[in-house]
Amino acid sequence: MIERQLWYSYYLFQFGIATGLLYLTSVTDKPSSNKIIPLRILPFIVVELFLLCLIYTNDYHQLAFSFYNGIENGSSEYTYGIVYYLSMLCIGLQTFIVLLWLIIRSIKSPNKLNIFYPVIFFLLIFLYTVAYVMRLPFAFESDMTVVITFIILAFMEVCLRSSLIPTNTKYKNLFKNSPLKMEILNNYFEKEITANFDYCLTDKQKDSIINGKNPIKLDENTLLFSEKISGGYVVWQDDISQLNKMYSNTKTTVEKLRATNAIIRKEEKARRKYLQNEEKIDICNSLESEISDKLKLLSRLPEKMKNQNNNSLLTVKAALLLCYIKRRCNMFFIALEEKYFSSDELSMYIDELGSFAEYSKVKLLCTNNGNKKLDIEHANLMYEFMYNILDEATQTKCEYIFAHTEISDKEISIKVISSTKINSNIFDKKFIISLEKSGGKIIEQNDDDNLGIWLLLKGGEKQ
Repeated sequence: MIERQLWYSYYLFQFGIATGLLYLTSVTDKPSSNKIIPLRILPFIVVELFLLCLIYTNDYHQLAFSFYNGIENGSSEYTYGIVYYLSMLCIGLQTFIVLLWLIIRSIKSPNKLNIFYPVIFFLLIFLYTVAYVMRLPFAFESDMTVVITFIILAFMEVCLRSSLIPTNTKYKNLFKNSPLKMEILNNYFEKEITANFDYCLTDKQKDSIINGKNPIKLDENTLLFSEKISGGYVVWQDDISQLNKMYSNTKTTVEKLRATNAIIRKEEKARRKYLQNEEKIDICNSLESEISDKLKLLSRLPEKMKNQNNNSLLTVKAALLLCYIKRRCNMFFIALEEKYFSSDELSMYIDELGSFAEYSKVKLLCTNNGNKKLDIEHANLMYEFMYNILDEATQTKCEYIFAHTEISDKEISIKVISSTKINSNIFDKKFIISLEKSGGKIIEQNDDDNLGIWLLLKGGEKQ
């Protein structure tokens, strides 16, 4: 008797699969707050409970299965009764309703051919059930519950893959609450979903969207972009007011650089005119030889800015160049009167470079081990070393640089640690030659823990 009751329990799972399929199909396109048992499913649940009671009590009335050799000897020798056929009708009706709902949904789908895949599985279930009832060998000898379950699972997977059962019900609210100005249109340019988009497209703009032209200029500070999607188009606005403001600021900066360059040329001309005697001319030539490369580089920057859209990096580079030229001139004239240079004053010069590098988001922290007297040649090399480091950092989007100056009796070092790798090949040939003449060297410290580069000079603090 226990064996028969377990055998009757097959229909508990068959009813459960059909009802579960009907429930999932009815609630997958509803918000989570409405996912309760729909009233239209309740009649099926009541009928199935009644049929299950009749199946489990089949031993007393045999309205579901009639055994030829009696209940005690019944195995495969049996026939079907009215309760069995009503059960199959209930399961088939639920499956048919599921298919009908999917067909209705497919009308709104951009690809209406997707409905043929679920139809194929529905026909498979129907044909298999008919073959099983008719006791055709290939069907009757199989496990009906396993086969039906497998086909139902494949049916659900196909519905998900073909988008007949939606797998995301929250994208509409997400889209509507987006801070972006965008909307989704159907093929007739009727609004489906809108997010902060109150602009009405003209016929000319619609033609441009159909032809895939991007972007469309709405006004001085707004561009309209579009993209073809399944069933229509997505369009969005992009605010370019900040770009226009940046362009205006860059244009002003370029004009200032041109004016600065003109002033530098004028000062150089006036200084040459003033320095008539041979000694002063030699001094001027010496100064020019030290900063001539940087002056040529500065003179080429305005032309580069004119040919590029984003000039922020070139602006910072120009500011660093101007600062470098000014301070090297100061150090040159100091060297004519004094032999030594203060390490504190050198740190102030380096911090000044760092303040300009901050405009490209490079943070510099420079420290030393106290105020010391340096040879003016060493001070020049140290200043140029830090200028090259900062100039490279602004071009490589380096976030931070830590520089520590250590001055002892026999050696001077600047140890630099940065967030990005800085190679020794950034220094020009002229600097390397001057460094080698003074007995100095550059060491790269690029391991797992540190990205650094060191400047070492022989000869330490001056008394």
